[in-house]
Amino acid sequence: MGKSLMGKELGKGHKAKEEYQNLVFITSKNTPVNEVSVYHAIKMTVNYINKVDPDKNFEMFSPHTLRHTFATRRVEEGMDPKILQKLMGHKHLSVTMDTYYHKADDVLIREVMEFEKNKQFSEIGVNVV
Repeated sequence: MGKSLMGKELGKGHKAKEEYQNLVFITSKNTPVNEVSVYHAIKMTVNYINKVDPDKNFEMFSPHTLRHTFATRRVEEGMDPKILQKLMGHKHLSVTMDTYYHKADDVLIREVMEFEKNKQFSEIGVNVV
């Protein structure tokens, strides 16, 4: 098994209860990890990073930040928004896109430039495929 940042063995002898087999993380008691435990793990990791490299000044973040990052990165990589909606467990696509998707400025600029380039070609009668 792999080692964590703190050097502890991960996953040794742990098998999730049948009803928790689809979860990413389980506790040593084979039950779901709660948000407090995840927050604590993030805090320990951030503290460790800042101890090892104090110049980084790595900022604390919440577990929910990972959800926002996941949604944003999936759309940037071309995932169909309806698929992402299902993965996020949202009833309405607008919740996924308005709440969890944050388009990076560089992606926005790239898309505007691409639009402008295609617009220039179409004005002179050239179709860009």
